[in-house]
Amino acid sequence: MVNPQRRFQPKPKRQPVFLAKSKDENGYWRTIGAAWGFRDGSEGYSIRLVAIPVQWDGRFTLFPPNPEEEIPDHDPETGELR
Repeated sequence: MVNPQRRFQPKPKRQPVFLAKSKDENGYWRTIGAAWGFRDGSEGYSIRLVAIPVQWDGRFTLFPPNPEEEIPDHDPETGELR
């Protein structure tokens, strides 16, 4: 028998390991996404981009999150913005 309370418990929110950033046309770093480690602990990262800069050359850099910086709030599983 399935415990009904257990079925509907939300998964804990995972924080990204890295933030994806790209320089804009003025040379400022803009957060365009984030990267999470795999839940099962295997090597690699799942990267989700939520913005495409204007005149983007396709390059971005992964930085560790800065505690003072706002982390984009979106679901790494589905990519949906919250």
